[in-house]
Amino acid sequence: MEPVSLDHLPDGERIREEVRAELRKNPLLRAQNILVDTDGLELVLEGDVETPDQKDLAADVANGVFGVTHVRNEIHILKEAP
Repeated sequence: MEPVSLDHLPDGERIREEVRAELRKNPLLRAQNILVDTDGLELVLEGDVETPDQKDLAADVANGVFGVTHVRNEIHILKEAP
């Protein structure tokens, strides 16, 4: 059986909403700066965070949501450590 795109699954919107909710729950992230979408079989994270750790954390949070199998993390880091 061929994999089905998350874009066309009824669960696709549920997954996006659950990822958004989990990002909002995390006090180390500013979830309003992170966009969650799907592209085929991937969950896509976009937006801006302040540190590389926050970028990694956002991907970890998304990967922890049931139904997420692959995260493409396109989040930009606003400040690099000196």
